[in-house]
Amino acid sequence: MGTLRTACVAMVGLALFGAFAAPGDELRRRGIIGAHLGPLTAELRERHGLPADAEGAFVMGVTPNGAAAAAGVKAGDLIQAIGDVATPNQSTFSAAMRAYYAGDAVPLKIRRGDQALTIDVKLVPMPRETSESFDIVYGHVVSGGNKLRTIITRPRAAPTTSPADAPTPEPKRPGLLFIQGLSCGPVDGVPLYQNFLYELTRRGVITMRVEKPGAGDSEGGPCSEINFQQELDGYRQALRALKQLGDVDPARVFIFGHSMGGIMGPLLAAEEPVRGVAVYGTGFKTWLEYCLENTRRQAVLGGMDYAQVEALLRNETLFDAEFLVARKSPREIREQHPDLRAYLDELVQADTYIFGRHYTFFQQLQDVKLAEAWGRVGCDVLAIWGTSDFVTCEEDHEAIADAANRRAPGAGRYVRLPGTDHGFARNASPEESLRAGMQGEYSIAVTDTLVAWVLEVAGRPARAAVQEK
Repeated sequence: MGTLRTACVAMVGLALFGAFAAPGDELRRRGIIGAHLGPLTAELRERHGLPADAEGAFVMGVTPNGAAAAAGVKAGDLIQAIGDVATPNQSTFSAAMRAYYAGDAVPLKIRRGDQALTIDVKLVPMPRETSESFDIVYGHVVSGGNKLRTIITRPRAAPTTSPADAPTPEPKRPGLLFIQGLSCGPVDGVPLYQNFLYELTRRGVITMRVEKPGAGDSEGGPCSEINFQQELDGYRQALRALKQLGDVDPARVFIFGHSMGGIMGPLLAAEEPVRGVAVYGTGFKTWLEYCLENTRRQAVLGGMDYAQVEALLRNETLFDAEFLVARKSPREIREQHPDLRAYLDELVQADTYIFGRHYTFFQQLQDVKLAEAWGRVGCDVLAIWGTSDFVTCEEDHEAIADAANRRAPGAGRYVRLPGTDHGFARNASPEESLRAGMQGEYSIAVTDTLVAWVLEVAGRPARAAVQEK
């Protein structure tokens, strides 16, 4: 989920499983260029003397002493190509950079005012996460023949009181797999996720994240091309690897899914026993239901006239029927429904991508029987929703907890967080969050709620439903 509808913001396949591998696993580190890129606006063209037809990834600024600065790249430069690959915008630049790793020299073709330059930038490794209070281990799992980057946070073993003490085995700890949202952005080095994952580790829980195929250090992809089932299998392999870690208690493993991750989570828990599943800002209904509901919600919050909202929903209803029910491609829909072309121009890029993902991702998502999966999840369930979330609704989170309680009374819990939005930020209302782009002070209530629940459930006997699975 995350950014979902154009109105305002927005299985099974065989896979290769490889046991968790630690550093030295031959998964190359991605490099960083040390430049902040942005869209080229008319005002920027004029200010920097760039032609009206010039295209490229615009350099908003460079990191002091970074790779780009050291090579001579400057703020105001327009990166038009990497080698022979044109980069007319940020997205194409990012895609072209996937061919390069730390230590590689990247040949940039740059427009600086009326000058055409070629500058080689030697990429430096993206910094790894570190901590003085616990261990952070980089490794990988294998899915579909591709190595996917994993990041583990692990409490350090308690030291013995004296050298003469006989070594005492450390007690096995609870583990938690974090599953991110829809975006192809990395989970490596993201402070937003570190807020609760690091706190869990300080309290004795081992956590794991895994990059999607084609994201971060992970092989495969590009991420924009992978479908729902391919992404799901990466999390499946990570969950199995987490359970196999020597210091993890496989009977006390949890899943936490944010947004789209809250849809992936119960699908995994329905096939692989876990102690608990926690979700935040996610959905319960079919994808088609969600799309219509979310478009209306965001259009109204954005101030759209109600007659315009109705017209938008009529277009979306026709599109969703053709796309999600009849399973037609966006190109087929464009050809068969000329009246939808303006709508498609806003929603679909290159007749293929919706919200940065291949359209088949959403057709497979429509096939997911989510309520059925929640009915098969034999463990404790926590559904968290913030009152300022304009991407998802309270009703779905109440339904998730209710489904768990119908299966096993007391298994489901719903927690409502006032003033917290979809991006874990503190905003007073959905309208304020929409205006702020989900930016704001991190809501510590998310951490407090998740950590307290995990420690509570991990500290008591497993539910009979788990043991019977």
